[in-house]
Amino acid sequence: MKKVLVDLNIILDVLLDRDPFAREAEWLWTMAESGAIKAYISGTSVTNLSYILQRALGTKKAKKVLEDVLKVFRVAKVDQTVITEAIRLSYRDFEDAVQEASARHEKLEAIISRNKKDFRSSEIPVYTASEYVALLNLPIPNSRERASS
Repeated sequence: MKKVLVDLNIILDVLLDRDPFAREAEWLWTMAESGAIKAYISGTSVTNLSYILQRALGTKKAKKVLEDVLKVFRVAKVDQTVITEAIRLSYRDFEDAVQEASARHEKLEAIISRNKKDFRSSEIPVYTASEYVALLNLPIPNSRERASS
């Protein structure tokens, strides 16, 4: 089974129904939900998502959406070892370095992000959602409404 780290921009594409990216992002979400892939988000993505959701939806609804996200996505650990490794990586954006270090720590096979350029120096293969869809060569299911809608 494929184990992948999903960047926060992919999660937000689904939750905010951001066109034209939402369809492939929804496919990844569905694959994770069905167990066809093991999808992770970094611990830092969880805190960032919580902040974004609280501002957009209020605390109560944000917590519900976050609970729904965590039913589908595992959390890749961010601890002192991961942070120390991230500091040593040559990334412009420290958050991206933390995500790669977290993915390495979890021994994940790919990173899925809409911003591949942010992961240019990644030792882990990086794909956009549409590239990953094509790589697995599976049909894209119809979109479904998410908890934030």
